[in-house]
Amino acid sequence: MPRYKMAADLKCFDLLLSVVSLHNEVGKEASELIKILSTNFEVFWMTLWLNKAPIEWGDFSWEKIFRTNEIQRIIYTLDVVDSFVNTDLSGYYQDSEETLLRKSWITRFLALGGFGKLVEIFTVYQHFEPG
Repeated sequence: MPRYKMAADLKCFDLLLSVVSLHNEVGKEASELIKILSTNFEVFWMTLWLNKAPIEWGDFSWEKIFRTNEIQRIIYTLDVVDSFVNTDLSGYYQDSEETLLRKSWITRFLALGGFGKLVEIFTVYQHFEPG
């Protein structure tokens, strides 16, 4: 399916995010397209794994998660974070890797300084004006 391929290709996905920054009709359309795509695999799993990512993904860093110089990527990642915090896991297979990681996510996020990182991001962008 094309929507899965577009979301899975990080270069294509990052290009779409950069188009959103145009703040014109094309940017609005790109934003709508991103909303109907599947969640980007790399953003989803890197954010879910945090410090438990496989070795081939490299060492954990907040910059890998939030890319603090890319406001659209931050917003997208915050939507992913919101899904971790607000998803009811009762319908999930309880022994799956994803469910186990989701159950421990808030604890790991806070232990790694995630709240401080969010404060830092919000401080940097508190007076951000698009366009």
